[in-house]
Amino acid sequence: MEFSELWFLYLFLPLTILGYFLMPSVRSKNIFLLVASMAFYALAQPIYLLLFFAMTFVNYAFSLQVRAGDKKSLFVPIAITLGCLVLLKLVQIILPVTVSDASVAERFVLPLGISYYTFGLIAYQVDIYRGKHEPAKSLFDLLLYAFIFPKIITGPIVRYADFAPQIAKRRTDGKAVFQGLMRFVLGLSKKVLIADYCGNVITGLAKDTSGAGAWLCALMFMFQIYFEFSGCSDMAIGMARIFGFRFCENFNIPYGATSITDFWRRWHMSLSSFFRDYVYIPLGGNRKGKKRQILNMFVVWTLTGLWHGTSWNYVLWGVYFFVLLAVEKQIMPQLEKLNRYVRWAITSVLILFGWVIFAGQNFGRLFVFDSFWSTMVGVQLRNSLLLLVACVIGSSVLPRIVSTIWKNLFHDKSKELTTKQLVYVLSLFVLMGILLYLCTISLIGATNAPDIYGGKLR
Repeated sequence: MEFSELWFLYLFLPLTILGYFLMPSVRSKNIFLLVASMAFYALAQPIYLLLFFAMTFVNYAFSLQVRAGDKKSLFVPIAITLGCLVLLKLVQIILPVTVSDASVAERFVLPLGISYYTFGLIAYQVDIYRGKHEPAKSLFDLLLYAFIFPKIITGPIVRYADFAPQIAKRRTDGKAVFQGLMRFVLGLSKKVLIADYCGNVITGLAKDTSGAGAWLCALMFMFQIYFEFSGCSDMAIGMARIFGFRFCENFNIPYGATSITDFWRRWHMSLSSFFRDYVYIPLGGNRKGKKRQILNMFVVWTLTGLWHGTSWNYVLWGVYFFVLLAVEKQIMPQLEKLNRYVRWAITSVLILFGWVIFAGQNFGRLFVFDSFWSTMVGVQLRNSLLLLVACVIGSSVLPRIVSTIWKNLFHDKSKELTTKQLVYVLSLFVLMGILLYLCTISLIGATNAPDIYGGKLR
């Protein structure tokens, strides 16, 4: 189940948008959107629909008992919600070992978006305890927050405090629809035209054991995971905008970072802020001395690795970034004296190593790139050089261009478009049409690549 599937693009989404705008009131629009979201989930994994409904009902019931500052009232809903996630993850680990029939283990899949769903409900309960917002006004409101389909697959992790005010009052006019469509098509293009093509390059280089081939695979994966995940986030944010909601941003040109700390302020920002606000700070953050801070960081990054997957490579990936961040905190004054581009280059290489670990299926494959210093003039490298340059531009320069165009179009809050804005709009409509056509041709002509990032986060 992906947003880039043809049935979703040309059947489910258009019908949902049409039905949504045929509804006469915000209340009826919300009801229709909840029904559509449940239908979306039922089409993907009907067996888990009841589980998610039950989890939401339990959280709503207990949230009415949670009182600001009372930890005891918070324990039960958090234990139940987190327990469901842990139990399902344990089943995924234990089943292949305990069941002799391999097909049974292969048929078991985690509920779609279980990690995002669980974290959203945990944040909901904790924020009530902290006095940041009141419990949901009704079970319906919490169901809409939990089930709304744009964020169910790959996030972002939206806080209820940000979502709740938009339930009863939000803008759903033509400008919002245009903004949403533009963002959705941009995300779809990043996923289908760039990320999937990078995946094809990696597949073609799978048998290349040279240093050049190995490093090109690593670079392609580095860009594939960015364009796929940021593309999925763009699609989610865009669809939410069509329906009048504003979701938090999830990426801010992460490969332009000049330190690992800077990178994690830009990459998957909703996850980073979740672990900061609900794990790191409650553990004491940096308020209880350096040793305790290091321990808190270790806990956070081990959990971050486990959140992505239960294999050892994900745990190692989390610990790897913990070590980098811990060391960086000690030497940051020295690093800041270096030229900005030198810091960027060092950071980029360290991030690349991290993705090598993330992609590794076992420890033996983690160090496949030991022949990097061998000659780098292979045919595959030459054939893929243009794509590599395009990826660099697409991940650094293109977001700035899009941001500038966006501000030129929508900074003015007046309802009437100027001539300049009208030219922008018409040009963007043409561009969106071309991109959508290219994406459609690509999806028809080839098997859609698997969701390499979102697939890890169920």
